[in-house]
Amino acid sequence: MTVTSAVTEGLPQPYGLQLTGTPSPNPYMPPTPDTFPNGITFASPTGFYLEGVPGQPLTFSLNVASTVPPGTYDIPLTASESEGSNVSTFSTSTTLALTVTSPNVFSLAQPGPALDVAGASGTIPIRTSVVGGSTQPVSLVMNGLPAGVTVSFVPSATVSAGQSAQAVFHATSKARPGTYHLTLVATGQSGQISLPETFTVSSSTEKFGAKSSVAVVTVGHSSGARLTTWFRSGLRNPVSVSVRDVPAHVAVTLGSSRVVPGRALHINVKSLAGARPGRYRVLLVLRGFHRTVGVPFFVAVRS
Repeated sequence: MTVTSAVTEGLPQPYGLQLTGTPSPNPYMPPTPDTFPNGITFASPTGFYLEGVPGQPLTFSLNVASTVPPGTYDIPLTASESEGSNVSTFSTSTTLALTVTSPNVFSLAQPGPALDVAGASGTIPIRTSVVGGSTQPVSLVMNGLPAGVTVSFVPSATVSAGQSAQAVFHATSKARPGTYHLTLVATGQSGQISLPETFTVSSSTEKFGAKSSVAVVTVGHSSGARLTTWFRSGLRNPVSVSVRDVPAHVAVTLGSSRVVPGRALHINVKSLAGARPGRYRVLLVLRGFHRTVGVPFFVAVRS
């Protein structure tokens, strides 16, 4: 006879077989490891032999390793009846047709940090994917939220693996400025994944400013200057820096598009052919959460 069953990689699977015949002192079923495909072993009972009594159920479990490729495997099982020194007096065989399937496994991408200003909202994307098997429901929870901060998931706190969601943070005016360490937990049928997440509540009273040195450049050459920033109060978050009102045939580039107030930023100025000698006013714009500062930057072009 053939016993047909299905099992998922990495999970033990119980089976029940019925031995028939007249009871004898030591009937046993010896499916030894050399008859098993690689990665399929006994999970219980341990050992090479299964003892049972004809007419009564014989139960055992197989363990299928995650390295076993999906497919159908025929496992020979032999039941023998013995007396004395394990001398076989009767033997019968059967086959276990074992179908191995891939487990349903999902993954969770590491989200980026969330930034928020008291009384406003911030959003981060949450991406799930199917690693093995088919999709499954995945529930999302954010643990460790400080007082005055809430989070909601859009479109829902439960998504199908392979789909994305948005975590929308909202900080009330009671939320204290600072950076908080949270935990994003995704739970599916196949298990649970936890990832660290950071959430920054920014003060709405940030105060910063900057000043720049003068750049002197000769036509056809380059020169450098320095933007010095200062910080007085609020949460010290990076601010964006952009350039406006650059004269014709002059290129102004920044060492970075962002700077932390209190630090300096390098400015590179290049005067191209065709630039007219003179003194020009360029505007550097520093933009924070609730504050935007314009800093004049003077470029002197010489022939």
